[in-house]
Amino acid sequence: MTTDAALRRTPLYEQHQSLGARMVPFAGYEMPIQYTGIVGEHRAVREDAGIFDLSHMGEFHFDGPKAQAAVDKLVSSDIAGLEMGQARYGLLCNERGTIVDDVIVYRTGPEHLLMVVNAANIDKDQAHVRKHLAKDVGFVDRSNDTALIAVQGPRAADIIGRIAGGSVVALPPFGVKSARAAGAPTTGAQYGRHA
Repeated sequence: MTTDAALRRTPLYEQHQSLGARMVPFAGYEMPIQYTGIVGEHRAVREDAGIFDLSHMGEFHFDGPKAQAAVDKLVSSDIAGLEMGQARYGLLCNERGTIVDDVIVYRTGPEHLLMVVNAANIDKDQAHVRKHLAKDVGFVDRSNDTALIAVQGPRAADIIGRIAGGSVVALPPFGVKSARAAGAPTTGAQYGRHA
């Protein structure tokens, strides 16, 4: 079991503390589990919107003219067919076809891909990628430098629209776009709409 002294903190840790979050160990990080109570927070997300800190997830960046083909060999879904501004869910597999992790790959530039991996698997996934990635493809793990936030609920699009503009809100499912939110550079992605 991980001790509290060994737990990592997301870039939003101090904000969580100042808002009175109840923090718990999760995937090696000190993460907020609730602020005021589970029932009220559940209702807020179902009826309005909620913000979730997913900054414990890993972010791998791939660059170069061969990046897309190289990542296509690592992931089960069609990464070679990703157009600019698209993302795909897939499985990072080993040579035996066994699942290493489930990931989402974003094509954010002509020669740039972003892969989001699960928090508990960052080190294992990085070792696997480095072992199998072609030497002429740039690879950087920016997991410790990236904040990842999910906004969910029926008013999520309205909130994001006010902060980042309508172009992000208008994204199709699994669409990706660079934008500025609250004065900071961001990458926005759409995974579905509340029904």
